[in-house]
Amino acid sequence: LMGLDNTALFEQRATAAEQRVTELEQSNAALVQARGQQVAEMAQLAQKCADAETRALAAEKKLRELKQSNAALVQEIQADDHQLNPRVAELERQLAENQAAFTSLSQHLAQVEQRAQVREQELSAQASA
Repeated sequence: LMGLDNTALFEQRATAAEQRVTELEQSNAALVQARGQQVAEMAQLAQKCADAETRALAAEKKLRELKQSNAALVQEIQADDHQLNPRVAELERQLAENQAAFTSLSQHLAQVEQRAQVREQELSAQASA
């Protein structure tokens, strides 16, 4: 009788151990699946980081190109200014001369008109007399 009790006890323990093994296998499978998902997510993040780094490098390259282009344009503008400034100064000098001549002519014209009016008045007075 004691042997039967031991056998039943061993069978119960064996069944419990088998159930525990099954539970552990299922838990292990779930952990393996979760780890696989983590690895996949890490790979996606690594790819996103690589893509972002590629875009950042391209943006930095474009920025350097734009800075070089800007520097070249600034040099062109400065060279143009260097050439244009004497021409602008010459044109301003000519404009000042023309304005002075116009002012002088305007004054002369006013004097001529005034003399003409005086002469008209003299002629008109002579004709009346």
